[in-house]
Amino acid sequence: MQRLAFFDLDDTLVDRARGFRTSIRGLCADLGLSEDVELWLLEAMYERACRGDFERLRERFNVSASVDELWQRYCRGIADAVTCSPAVLSGLERLRSVGWSVAVVTNGSGDIQRAKLARTGIDRRVDAVCISGEVGFRAVR
Repeated sequence: MQRLAFFDLDDTLVDRARGFRTSIRGLCADLGLSEDVELWLLEAMYERACRGDFERLRERFNVSASVDELWQRYCRGIADAVTCSPAVLSGLERLRSVGWSVAVVTNGSGDIQRAKLARTGIDRRVDAVCISGEVGFRAVR
């Protein structure tokens, strides 16, 4: 019998909450954006970030950077800021070593989630990844 383990990514395998705050602070500091912008982003994007958040940001705060630039900076920043415990990585390796197939099933945009998986090394320790944004499903918040 094949054994299969599914794991969520954010705040299960990686610490998204801390990484999110760090990445938003860094993004705002790098672009010289005010504390009002930082607070707005922290609230607007807390549960899930999407390109539309940056469209709204530009309109609301008259930010000159393009949506693409903001999105790419955010994707790099969040990937650099999330952390994954060594125990998580060794646990994934152990599961696979005893015959389990391991998958990550997560919500979000593919570019952000794949960047986090690569940055933490989780991508090399799982057999499959399913990201809601890549399969055309988005939960309504």
